[in-house]
Amino acid sequence: MPRDVPPPPDPDRLDPILDEWPAGRAFVRVHRWTDEATRFNPATGAARGRFHPFATAAGPVPVLYAGATLRAAISETVFHDIPVRGEDRRVFRRRLIHYQASTLLPRRPLKLARLYSTGLRRLRVTRGELIETDAAHYDQTVAWGRALHASPAQPDGLVWMSRQDDTTQALVLFGDRVLSGALTLDAREGIQPLGIGRGLDEVSAIALESDITIVM
Repeated sequence: MPRDVPPPPDPDRLDPILDEWPAGRAFVRVHRWTDEATRFNPATGAARGRFHPFATAAGPVPVLYAGATLRAAISETVFHDIPVRGEDRRVFRRRLIHYQASTLLPRRPLKLARLYSTGLRRLRVTRGELIETDAAHYDQTVAWGRALHASPAQPDGLVWMSRQDDTTQALVLFGDRVLSGALTLDAREGIQPLGIGRGLDEVSAIALESDITIVM
């Protein structure tokens, strides 16, 4: 059974390490094809993630999750809920056709609170507690997202080593600090549908390595 997540201290006592994500350094977001590539997810409704939803006195904080690479972004979305064991280790292609991967470029440097290595030690929390826990613990991990957002460091978002692909980084941006106009679509990479072409090739490669079945 996953361990409980320790509650964060008062935000005024949090002093996270801030990594700079340089202007122009790409990251990849997987989203439904009906959504604009740079549109943040509203922090309302039933959808929950590791670090959302939460609100400030000004209202709900929109978020945008992404990966440093196409592989990381796909791993954190398409394969996010695939169990490690059991029979239901499948991905349906009919679901993939509704999603695409957009490569985005920030127009300015982003300050991201470091949730890996020394960044976790500084906060006195472990990867197992904050990153490896499952959806049953999201209320507790969201409390960390809220506290870090409210800390004096005023980060633009959070960055950690992807749970699903721990060779690279995942990140979440706070929409009250990173406005949609601060992001632009990378014209060289553009948009990759996940049901065909390069996007499907990447999904298939990850599935093959992980011994997960793609149901056509």
